[in-house]
Amino acid sequence: MTRHKNKPEIFKIHKIKLDVVNLLIINILKVMSMRDKLTSSFARLKEVLGFGDEQKNRSFPLEGAALKEMKLYVKDNVVRSSKYVWWTFLPINLFQQFSKAANVYFLLITVMQTIKVISISNGEPTMLPPLVLVVFTSMCKDAYEDYCRH
Repeated sequence: MTRHKNKPEIFKIHKIKLDVVNLLIINILKVMSMRDKLTSSFARLKEVLGFGDEQKNRSFPLEGAALKEMKLYVKDNVVRSSKYVWWTFLPINLFQQFSKAANVYFLLITVMQTIKVISISNGEPTMLPPLVLVVFTSMCKDAYEDYCRH
């Protein structure tokens, strides 16, 4: 008798599994149908906008004066990864050098050393040569790195 009671439960489990499989199949078919509709819609849109296969083989022959005129108005397609151009190197690099706290500190010490009243070096900026050396060395390093990027 226990067998008869278990049979309906087994059938329920199998029925649930079949329902899930049916739902999955139905959803997959819906997605495929939507994909086909979208593909045909995009193909139609390409035709309307003029992006068909004939666009791939289209060319514009330029000869003589037309070619020279085009070169006047078209910029080159060069990618530049360097930081500086020759005329912007000094101001940009000095700004970057003195945005570092240590360089600003030594610059302030140098300026204060030029004031005789508060200076222990009798108004001579003794911190200036080390500051110039550090800033100049960093500038040379930055110039070399930027040159290697060109």
